[in-house]
Amino acid sequence: MNAKLQIYQLSDDYLTVSSLVTTLPQYESPALVKIGSTSTTTYVFFGDRWNSNNLTDSRYIWQPLTINGTTVSMTCATSWKIDATTGVVSP
Repeated sequence: MNAKLQIYQLSDDYLTVSSLVTTLPQYESPALVKIGSTSTTTYVFFGDRWNSNNLTDSRYIWQPLTINGTTVSMTCATSWKIDATTGVVSP
């Protein structure tokens, strides 16, 4: 029912849960990202646009994200691409 989101710390080998970090109110399909040594990595937002009048016509949206410290921003581009070698996004 998407009533809460629980975030757990994993063990060093990522095979078990070490502890509950926090519980947040209702969220749907979040994604966490770890930032560090990623100077040429492009982060991408993926979401859906529900068409409640015609669910089969609902569409997905993919947009590049800019992460600067604890701030995340997105500019909706009509066209963009990622260089698979460098990880850099361009219009």
